Amino acid sequence: MAALLGLGLGLGLLGLPAAVPRPASAPPLRPGEPYDGARGRLLQAGWRPASVSADPADRCGAALPDARCRRYPELGACSLTGLGLCRFRWRAPGGGGWAVITQGGQLNADPGLVQSWFRDE
Repeated sequence: MAALLGLGLGLGLLGLPAAVPRPASAPPLRPGEPYDGARGRLLQAGWRPASVSADPADRCGAALPDARCRRYPELGACSLTGLGLCRFRWRAPGGGGWAVITQGGQLNADPGLVQSWFRDE
């Protein structure tokens, strides 16, 4: 129960809904898979990173440099405590924005495992 409450609170801090519907047109992702593998499949399927800014400092803040900001232009935000949630923004092949949420990533390291995804216009 505490884990579920923590997940709900963590998602809320990132401005994300706790329950995530997955429409038929959702990206080809699997919960629990490493983000790097999911990212490769998205790129192969014609999805494109929705760069938040060309400058990593704009995405993560100059006070907290994070190597993930340079490696993943689609990185929008990461929590720095708790579950290690990150939000990555993507554009579908036919248009439309999607957010991919990962959990368990480490600062300056891997982005974690795919947790959920949702439309993010």
